[in-house]
Formats: sequence, structure tokens, C-alpha cells
Amino acid sequence: MVLPRVVIVGGGFCGLSCARRLRGKAEVVLVSDHSFFEFTPGVPRLLTDSSERKGLRIDLRKALPKAQIVIGECTRITPSAVFVGRQELPYDYCVVCRGAEYPIGMKSALTVKTGEQALRAAPIIEGAKRILVVGGGLVGVEVAGELCTKTDAEITVVQPGTRLIERNPAKASDVVHSFLKKRGAKVIFGEKIVRGEKDVFFTDKGRSIGADVCLWCAGIKTDASLLSEHFASAITGKGAVKTNEFLQVEGYGSVFAGGDVTAMSEEKTAQNAERHGRLIAQNVLRHRKDLPLVPYGHFVGPLVISLGDWRGVFVWKSFVWSGIVPAAMKRAIEWWTLFKFRWL
Repeated sequence: MVLPRVVIVGGGFCGLSCARRLRGKAEVVLVSDHSFFEFTPGVPRLLTDSSERKGLRIDLRKALPKAQIVIGECTRITPSAVFVGRQELPYDYCVVCRGAEYPIGMKSALTVKTGEQALRAAPIIEGAKRILVVGGGLVGVEVAGELCTKTDAEITVVQPGTRLIERNPAKASDVVHSFLKKRGAKVIFGEKIVRGEKDVFFTDKGRSIGADVCLWCAGIKTDASLLSEHFASAITGKGAVKTNEFLQVEGYGSVFAGGDVTAMSEEKTAQNAERHGRLIAQNVLRHRKDLPLVPYGHFVGPLVISLGDWRGVFVWKSFVWSGIVPAAMKRAIEWWTLFKFRWL
């Protein structure tokens, strides 16, 4: 039996987990902007400790020794091929999981979504006395927790909503807010940063905030332009990809999408992206054999939030637990994820 050729666009949690599940069962081609997989939940630590960089990365060729790894920017996807520059990669199945970026509102702001971005910001942060964190979601909270425990800078968090990590239980929000306040961080609710001029930033309510550096951690911006030419009907007005219950791009049985680029209404976490990848791999193989596909079941799994090295918050449904044990759990999850992607 001829193995199906699967081209995966994106080497993050979804792409790598999908590729590994297809080992020996499909001819896998992985397209990535980088030659490595990065454990992005650990990136905030690089703001204060660049020595952790190597420990967060895995060489894709070592993680997928039998797959074809294509390093470069994907420029176009058609119903039959993926294009990386002038290179054409025909496929039987395509998996789109290139992730998302932060919609930066101003040139003077920095982002810390990747290790490279965090390392560029680190020298600036080292000499900063005032740091503004835009966004009080999961990333914003972890960045603020890292900075207020490891620097002497004055930390200000601006959160458009009424509480931090607002998709989580109110108790978790209270624990995180209390932690930041006790360490001198100031949290401003109900306002958005709309403008910045050198070391002064302004909210939509007219408030001015002085800061030597602004770290943008608010929201995500999906980019499905790769699909716009041939799959326009499956792209939302916000640039996300619409999928059916089996994670197939709407209207196309041989094209799947997972991770942050999808329009699914769920927390955009590494955990969920990895689940997408596993299910897509399963459904690719079932589709090839004309078997019924498996629907994606939205699952509220446990979440661990780090607040520096020695404090964390464990959240599962309505249960909230904070302290050093959740912090250790976050490190254990990191170790296990990198271990299994590298060796198992």
C-alpha cells in the first residue's frame, strides 16, 4: 500500500505532534520557518535568563529523523500543493497549523511570543526601571510574574477586561492579582493601550503611563492568507480558518487545520494545539482508509500558570491551587514534553 503524502505547515505543538503520530504510516513533509521546535510556554523566562534558551528547543530533524524537513516561509497553498518560495510540495493531505502573532498596536512595543523576541527584549529590560505589560491573559500574567520576581523594575499591567486571566475561574484571577500586587505590580483594568510616544503610553480613557519598555501580550492575530487564493470561503473576517468537527478545513476533505490559526472558540494553549495535532493525524489515516472520522471534543483540561520560578497556579474547572508545587508541575510538564518529542 502506498503511504499518503502529508505536508504539514508549521513546526509548533500541533505540527510536531501530528507529524510524530504519522511516523511510519505516512510520508511526512514538515514546513517550518525555523529548524527547531520551541517550548513557547517557557519563553517568558528568557526575559531574565538567556541561558535557558537551548533547553527550550529541539532540532526538528532529530525529532523527526525520517521526515522531510523544509525550512522556509510557506507562500501559498493550493488544493494540491504547498509552495515554499519556488519549491512545490504536492500532497495527498495538508495540515495547516502555522500559529498566530500578536496584533501589535504600535512600533515602540515589543513582543515575547518566541525565544528570539524575548532575547532581543532582555537587554532592554535589564536596564529598565518601568515596564508596561499590555494584556492580562495567560502570557501577560506569566510575563508580569517573571518580571516582578526577578527585577526591581516598576511593573504595570493594562488589562481591557475586568479581571486577569478572565477565561479562568474568578478565584484564579484573584490569586494571580494578589500575587502581582504583593510584589509591587500595578494592574489597570478596563482600559486599552492605543498610542505610544517614546517612553509614554496612552490608554483609550486618556490615562498616560510612563514606561521604558512596553511588552505587548494582548490577543492574537491569525493569518490565513496562505489559503486566501483557493480557500477563501473557509476564512473568517478576522483571518482565522473555519473547520468542521473533524478539524477539516470547511469544504475540503483532504485539508486540515489546527492550533491557533483555527476559528474554534477555545483557549489558545499549547495543550489544545497538541490535541489538535494528534486528532488530525488520526483522521488523516482514517480518511485514507474510508473509515468514519473522529470528532474533536472540546476538553477543559488542567492548566498550570507560572509566576516566576517558585510560585504557580494550578487550575482545573473550579479547582484552584497555588504555591510551589504548581510551579514544579509547570517545569515537569516542560521536561516531559521536550523529552517525549525528542526521544519517544
